[in-house]
Amino acid sequence: RKVSDKTSKTQQSKYSSHYALTELLVCGDCGTAYRRVTWAKRGKKKVVWRCISRLDYGTKYCKNSPTIDEEALHAAVLAAINTTMENREQLISILKSNLEITLSEKNGEEVNPILLENRICELQKTMMDLVAVTIKAGNTGSYDEKFKAISDEIMSLRKTLELHKAQHNGPDALALQIEDLCKALQDAPFECTEYKDSIVRQMIDTVKVMNANTLRIIFKGGYEVEQVM
Repeated sequence: RKVSDKTSKTQQSKYSSHYALTELLVCGDCGTAYRRVTWAKRGKKKVVWRCISRLDYGTKYCKNSPTIDEEALHAAVLAAINTTMENREQLISILKSNLEITLSEKNGEEVNPILLENRICELQKTMMDLVAVTIKAGNTGSYDEKFKAISDEIMSLRKTLELHKAQHNGPDALALQIEDLCKALQDAPFECTEYKDSIVRQMIDTVKVMNANTLRIIFKGGYEVEQVM
């Protein structure tokens, strides 16, 4: 039995302050953020992470997001960080090369992240309204195409935002992000033996849950690794 599938905004804010992955972990299927949830079964508590869309709306919009055990999640993220640290010199070289390429490219596309984020919020509200309509009408089949169209648009917008963060946020911002990551890599110990939110925030931009066994971890500066759990 789930003890808490939903939390108040105050609780979510509290989680955001204490758990780095609250801000970074997203669903690879629908693009929605994951939420930390405590389950209780036979008197024992277990902490897991679940797609918020899956928690709030079942399988209506997100059909394939897995539940992730927190211990397995932390171990996978820690393993990815340690692998990156082992190859830090190579990674620093790659990041600096990517920065030079990015700075040399001219891109005329103008992206307004605020407008994109507002559009995503509008689409998510539309999805909620459709859920209410389908529940009231008792007929979900006729809305499947609309649901898919909205979900696809949300995913597309999120990809555009990610690209904007990596490439369109201005040369100075990208250079600073890569410089910070390079410094973090150079200053970090050879191996981290314990998961720490502070290190995750410092080094990682996004963690995507691709399936029950695989994470795609995007480090600041755009470097990506796939990590098996």
